[in-house]
Amino acid sequence: MKKLLLLLLNFYSVILNSETVNFAVEIFDPSSAFIKPHGTQIIEIYDGIFPSTGAEKWQILGGCDYIEPNLKVEIYDASKGLLKPYGTQVIEIFDGNFPQSGIKKVCITNVEGLDTDILKKLRLIDELLQ
Repeated sequence: MKKLLLLLLNFYSVILNSETVNFAVEIFDPSSAFIKPHGTQIIEIYDGIFPSTGAEKWQILGGCDYIEPNLKVEIYDASKGLLKPYGTQVIEIFDGNFPQSGIKKVCITNVEGLDTDILKKLRLIDELLQ
């Protein structure tokens, strides 16, 4: 199953070569490292019905491990019961099926090192692949 997942992520990477990217993002996973890299921003992925006011819109294009990241983020998880840190940026993930303005195209530089829960939040894998 992991090989199939990596194959699909590599397929997305091939498609990504032909698209322009606004951000090459490295996702910080606090469970795998103790020290957060300097300049890491905290984001919350909005997963609701109605759009959040002031949320930035991202379309995740896939993996791009060949690009140096220009943005490092940590995903805030409200289900852990922690208070949301001040300055947390709210992000809405769009799949790109419907044309909308103001959507930033994003690739993930460390996609192979992320766990399946984070990949689901980023909409890089589907529940059906589990």
